Parts: sequence; C-alpha cells; structure tokens
Amino acid sequence: MKLKDEAATLAFGAGLAKALRVGDVVTLSGPLSAGKTTLVRGLLKALGHKGEVPGQASRSSSPTKASSRRSGTSIFTGSMTRRT
Repeated sequence: MKLKDEAATLAFGAGLAKALRVGDVVTLSGPLSAGKTTLVRGLLKALGHKGEVPGQASRSSSPTKASSRRSGTSIFTGSMTRRT
C-alpha cells in the first residue's frame, strides 16, 4: 500500500484505530522510511496516547509499550530481525 504523504499516513492510522476491536493484532513490515512509525503515531493519537512513539532507528531491540486509558488498548512496537 502506498499513501500520498505523511498526513495521509497519519489519517490512515487514525482510521485503522477506529476499526480495531479487542483482540485484533496488526503487524507492519517494510523497509526503513516506509511510514510504519508514522502510521502507528496516527493510530495511537486516535486512541488517546499522549507520549512519544519512537521510530525503529531510535529504538533498542526491546519492545516499547504505549497504552491508552480511554480505549483500554495496549500497543507494543518492536523490531524483528530475521537471522539467516
């Protein structure tokens, strides 16, 4: 999927947040600078998250958790590296 720009990616994330239900799992994959973190920022903002959402380049290999009290949602972000 290709989105026009950052605003479109944030809006798509917000729309995705509205469609999520308890128990849903969303996985994102793609190269660096593909827009994964921007999409997650839009999703989390729509769920009421106020904190930062670090991108893959600024994150260690351990997962980051972001929660929204308003929606009762927990989002975990992390980097998965395939070793061959």
